[in-house]
Amino acid sequence: MKKISLFLFSLIILSSFVFATTSIEKGADWLVNNTDWKDDGIEEVTFSILSLDLAEFSNEVEEGLDELLKRENSGDCWPKGTCKVKETALALLVLNHLDKPTSEVLDWLYDAQISALDTGTFWIQMASDVDGDCVLNYDGKKRTFTLKDNKIAKCSNNPWLDVDCIEKNFMVDSLSREVDVDCSSLPGSVIISLIYQTDDSYYLLQEEHSNAATIKINNACFGTSSVSSSCDYKSTAFATWVLSLLGEELNTMSYLESEISDGDILSHALLYLITKKNVYSNWLVEHQSASGNFGDIYTTAFANLALKGNPVASNSTGWLKIRQKLVGSWND
Repeated sequence: MKKISLFLFSLIILSSFVFATTSIEKGADWLVNNTDWKDDGIEEVTFSILSLDLAEFSNEVEEGLDELLKRENSGDCWPKGTCKVKETALALLVLNHLDKPTSEVLDWLYDAQISALDTGTFWIQMASDVDGDCVLNYDGKKRTFTLKDNKIAKCSNNPWLDVDCIEKNFMVDSLSREVDVDCSSLPGSVIISLIYQTDDSYYLLQEEHSNAATIKINNACFGTSSVSSSCDYKSTAFATWVLSLLGEELNTMSYLESEISDGDILSHALLYLITKKNVYSNWLVEHQSASGNFGDIYTTAFANLALKGNPVASNSTGWLKIRQKLVGSWND
C-alpha cells in the first residue's frame, strides 16, 4: 500500500501552499521516522527526498539520495533490474533538484520512447486571405504548395495539408519531425498551425501567427519500461511532466492530448501542469466535489498542485489540511 503522506507532503511543499509551520514540521518528522529508503517504492523514496530537502532536512536527504543511487541500474535507470519509465523520471527529478548529473538518465529516458499513433492524421494549416505559394523545407528537401481561395491546390484541394501529401508515410516509425513552413511571399497575416485528427476529434497542437514557422510533429510515447512495445498513458504523463519541469524537449504531446481518458482526474492535472491549457484546468474545476476534494488524497493533492492560483484551490487545500493526522501524516 502506498504511504499517501509521502506523496501528499511532497506535493504540498512543491506547490508552495501555505500550511502552518507546525503542520510541515510534523509531516517532515513523520517522513524521517517512517521512510524506509531500502524497501519503499522508488516513487515514495523520490517524493520523500524532495520533501525533506525542501523542509531542510539535509542529513536525511543525503541518506535518501545514497540509497536511491544504490538502487540505480548501471548508472541510468530505476529500479535495478527492471528499469521503469515512471520511476526513472521521478529519480531524474530528484537528481536535477539536487544539482546532480542527469545526462545519462535523460539519454535513457529519451531512448525509451516508442512510436505512438498509427491512426489519425496530422494536418498543417496555412491560412491566408490572399493566394500564393508556401515553401515547406524538411530533411534537406523542399516542396512548394499553392494556396488558392484559402485551400491548398494540391492534395485534394483541402483547406489543410495532410502531412502524407508532403511525403508518403511521413510519420511512420518517426518519433519527431520538423517542417519549416515559409509563406513569406504572401502579403499580410498568415496563420500556420499543426492539427491532429482522430475520428471526429481535432487537437490544435501548435499555432503561429507568422509568415514563417517551424512546425514540430511529435509522435512518441513511453511504455512502462524501455523494452515495452506499447504505450502506457500514466508512464508517458509522468515522464513528460518531469521533462517539462526540466525544460527538456517534449515529443509526446500528440499522444497525451488525443488519448486522455475523459474521467481521469490525475491525467487532466498532469496535462494542465505540462501545457497550462485552460481546457484541462476548466475540466478539473468542473469535476471538483462540493467538499473540495477530487476523490482520494493522492489525486486531490495533484489536482491541488495543478490548480495553484485558481480560487477553487482553496477548497481542496482546506480539505487536505483537515485530513492531516496529529502525527503529521495523511495516511488513509
